[in-house]
Amino acid sequence: MKQFCVGILLFNDVDGLDFAGPYEVFNLSTYKDDVKKLFMKQLGREEKSFLVNTVSEKGECVRVHNGLIVQYSQISVLKILSYLKTQSYRT
Repeated sequence: MKQFCVGILLFNDVDGLDFAGPYEVFNLSTYKDDVKKLFMKQLGREEKSFLVNTVSEKGECVRVHNGLIVQYSQISVLKILSYLKTQSYRT
């Protein structure tokens, strides 16, 4: 079955929910025939419908607004399927 490579672009001071939610959704998305294996944790990373990675603009670790440091992944080629832009506001 076809696997799609998804890169979630992170930047310093990003809100954790802005990338953790989509990361989780892509990781839990699978083909109908693989649902049981997914929930029994028998579906390996290379077998999932989406291969999800975090990436950064300059290839460096990114600091989330609460101090969490997220590592990036190196992806040689990434085709952009869609671009989701969120705007976080803090008071």
